[in-house]
Amino acid sequence: MVVAVLALSVHGAIIVSSSSDAQEFELGLRKVYAYPGGRNIAVPVVLSNPNSVGGWDVLIEYDHSAASVVAVEPCDSVRAVDPAADTLVWYYAPWYGNQDWRPEYFTYDFVRENWVSVRAIMDMPWPPYRNPPVAPGHEQLLFCLICDVHPMWNGRDVMFVFRTRDCSDNTLFSRDGYVQWGPDTLSAPVTTCPERPDSLRVVALVSGAGIGCRDFSCGDVNCNGIAGEIGDAILFAKYFHEVYLECEKEGCDTTWLECATPQSDINRDNYPWTISDLWLSMYHDLSCDTIDPIFSETDTMRIFDSMGSPGETVSVTVYLHNTFPVYGYALRVVYDSTVLKPIHTSVGAEWLIGYAVYSVDDPIAPGLNSIAQLKFEVDPQATPGTVTYLNFENDTSMAQFYSSLSDFLGTHVVPQLVSGEVKIEPTYVEKDEKSIGRERSSAVQSFPNPFESETTIRYQVDEPSDVILQIYDCDGRLLRALVNCTQTEGVYSVSWDGRDASGRSVPAGIYFYRLKTACISSAGKLVAVR
Repeated sequence: MVVAVLALSVHGAIIVSSSSDAQEFELGLRKVYAYPGGRNIAVPVVLSNPNSVGGWDVLIEYDHSAASVVAVEPCDSVRAVDPAADTLVWYYAPWYGNQDWRPEYFTYDFVRENWVSVRAIMDMPWPPYRNPPVAPGHEQLLFCLICDVHPMWNGRDVMFVFRTRDCSDNTLFSRDGYVQWGPDTLSAPVTTCPERPDSLRVVALVSGAGIGCRDFSCGDVNCNGIAGEIGDAILFAKYFHEVYLECEKEGCDTTWLECATPQSDINRDNYPWTISDLWLSMYHDLSCDTIDPIFSETDTMRIFDSMGSPGETVSVTVYLHNTFPVYGYALRVVYDSTVLKPIHTSVGAEWLIGYAVYSVDDPIAPGLNSIAQLKFEVDPQATPGTVTYLNFENDTSMAQFYSSLSDFLGTHVVPQLVSGEVKIEPTYVEKDEKSIGRERSSAVQSFPNPFESETTIRYQVDEPSDVILQIYDCDGRLLRALVNCTQTEGVYSVSWDGRDASGRSVPAGIYFYRLKTACISSAGKLVAVR
């Protein structure tokens, strides 16, 4: 049987109109804002009641392709959309401020994959009455559906619908349990409970949107009415990392960008999820004016070459040569996971992400700056003599710039990107390979270089010899002798902590090492950055 009803859409809610004035109760949902991947989102169910209510039995269906109900709670208060004014307001439960007045009996269960049944009794008849019933009131909070939003949610309103199967569904009852009010004839067909008298068909069920897309456009990510505070930044950073990661992991399409793209583009430069958007969400007074992106030819982000042996830890430095004060950066580095394993920095099987945001008073000053230290473990089975590459990644076809900068205004700056490499070195040199060793002994290597706090110089001694390794400044003055002794045949590594012989830290600049053995004399340049 098809039952025809007249439905009016008001701010996403489905209001069922009636030709009768007998409807006295209204049971409905209120919309809250969320984001793709959001967890523990509380969707309120509210009651307007002219009579005291001692309990309820409610059945709700929801769109499980967009969200999942993971729990139901008798919550105290929720901030949600008032459909009449289309603004966020607070909804309060009858027990707000007095936890002893919560329902004495409260339970829920999933009767189908996406149907949840919620039952509650304010006060059980035995032992003696303690809690008061829900007093007459307007839009009182009864309970919250606790939802997890799907990471690839497309941003369209998530609908929740009251379903009525029989006489027990979507009913309210008096404190003594003798009076049971059920859905009106427009909210549920009479056939769901033919024996219910018309006088008790007085509950209007207001289905509609329970979750809507959160608005990032002016930085108020957590919808508390304050733009650009730390809570906004935390949520944005969660978005900044996790949503794209989840999408790539599941091989999803990009329909969810209908929500994510316009909402995350805070500086309105048509590039979502950039470090500039995150900077604006944290530290800037937001005017929501459009800020055009810049593809810089004078700023460079570079991965400097390094070296390591199978089974060893290798440190790789990322440097930024910037011509303006940088208030935030993001980088994404792709590596060969069969050769290198990140230490403490891995967020993907074959790439890693890093980002930083600096305060208004302490940006990265123009110049050559070390901005990140990436540490890897070299696979024990890696082949000596080979090279593995570390590459920055930006997806220009999707307008996704994972490696970029932000200035004070939130301008999205895409710098020049220079990839690096890690050379796999032998763990040792066999004695019968002296000729090869002599050829390589002159190729003294230092890493990282440039360095911020410490660099390692590796060299080989082919036969017992007096070895001198010294550090000089760019004027040729001796700063420190790192090695001055006799060493046997082998490969050696010596660290320099950027200090002179007196223990003073040397300033940023160019320095030189000089190695002298019985067989070779070699020199090289070191760059210190601070």
